[in-house]
Amino acid sequence: MEHEKSGSEYIIAISIVASALILSGVIWVAASGVNANLFELKSAIESIQITGGGPTGGTLQPTATVPAGATVFTPEQVNAFLAKAAGVKGSDSAEIAILEFSDYQCPYCRRHFNAVYPQIDGAYVKSGKAKLAFLDFPLDFHPSAPLAANAARCAGEQGKYWEAHDAVFAGQNPQGQGTVQFSAQDVKQWIGNVSGIDKNKLDTCIDSNKYADKVKENAQLGQQVGITGTPGFLIGGYLLTGACPFESFKTAIDSVLDGKGFSQTPDSCIINVLS
Repeated sequence: MEHEKSGSEYIIAISIVASALILSGVIWVAASGVNANLFELKSAIESIQITGGGPTGGTLQPTATVPAGATVFTPEQVNAFLAKAAGVKGSDSAEIAILEFSDYQCPYCRRHFNAVYPQIDGAYVKSGKAKLAFLDFPLDFHPSAPLAANAARCAGEQGKYWEAHDAVFAGQNPQGQGTVQFSAQDVKQWIGNVSGIDKNKLDTCIDSNKYADKVKENAQLGQQVGITGTPGFLIGGYLLTGACPFESFKTAIDSVLDGKGFSQTPDSCIINVLS
């Protein structure tokens, strides 16, 4: 499983481990021991994963009956999350909702866009089985992600949210598979090429950073529901993390459609269908 973790996890882990080592006397300054101590610190950090609560305090607790190993939210909670999404596509009568918490500058999110998103869209959204929502979760070490999120919402004013979503991810592809640095001008160009877009209205909205607060609210919501990195998903209220292959998503989605649900083996793309 591959995804990018939020910076707060690393910061909190480093702070706690460093403090513990200092108090226990493990960290000591001696020329002959620096490398050994750095290795001990690195190993200790890598063995710990600590998730910080959202900036508004704590996490939202699932109120449905939670099967062992699964995180699940009620339909009412999911509908409340949907109301805050940047974009939603699919039939209103769809059986389930798939919520993606994502970052426009995250290479794993772009990998998901390129390889898996089209398959989910074709097999489940266009068929009417599921609706798909995109919620902004820009990581703090991706400075271009918030401006892209704002720009896509600006395009949404003209009914072009998903076209803008596609244009921003696809626009980075020529520059390779890693993290791409891009500017507001790049985003204006990518989205400006969308058929039927009013470029003047788009540029004015982008320059005003009109949706900055909405983007931040999405990020806070993601932290509160337990998203720790990108991409992260709620599928029928069940949490799935990482840029997993389509087969994992198919197993997860089908399990919810069948009324069973699923759990995810930690740090993997193994999906366990609940009985």
